[in-house]
Amino acid sequence: MASAASTRSPALPDFSPAWAAGFADGEGCIHIAHQIYSTTRPRNPTYRLRFSISQNNREVLQHFLDGFGIRGHINETQRTPGENRQAYVLQYDGRQAFEVIALLKDLLVRKRHEAVVALRFWLEGLCGTRFGRNGMPPEVLRFRRACYAKLRRLK
Repeated sequence: MASAASTRSPALPDFSPAWAAGFADGEGCIHIAHQIYSTTRPRNPTYRLRFSISQNNREVLQHFLDGFGIRGHINETQRTPGENRQAYVLQYDGRQAFEVIALLKDLLVRKRHEAVVALRFWLEGLCGTRFGRNGMPPEVLRFRRACYAKLRRLK
């Protein structure tokens, strides 16, 4: 059985965090998703950390995914009649997005400030914490909203 390194295109460089950071700086998106659920009772909005890269070369996205070994998903995007090539998106969500961003942060140039906000959002916003039946404390919700707004301003 051939190894992953021997089956990849010779045009792809060996994986390194520096290569991944350069690729993420140019093609990546650090994002806090904001969602409001429609229910019969009022609920606080949810905020979720995401990191994604869109590309028309699936092999490059697979190289990025394999290089870090952190669970993510590659999906085909909806293709329009005017597009000549299929595009793909590699997406990390929640804890996996945090892990990838944490590994990239010190190597990023263009997106470093976005990474800092995203990491603060995860750590200080107590993401991954279950608050129980009393719900999220108001100060945590305020902090998450502030991070969401700041990240949007950095775009």
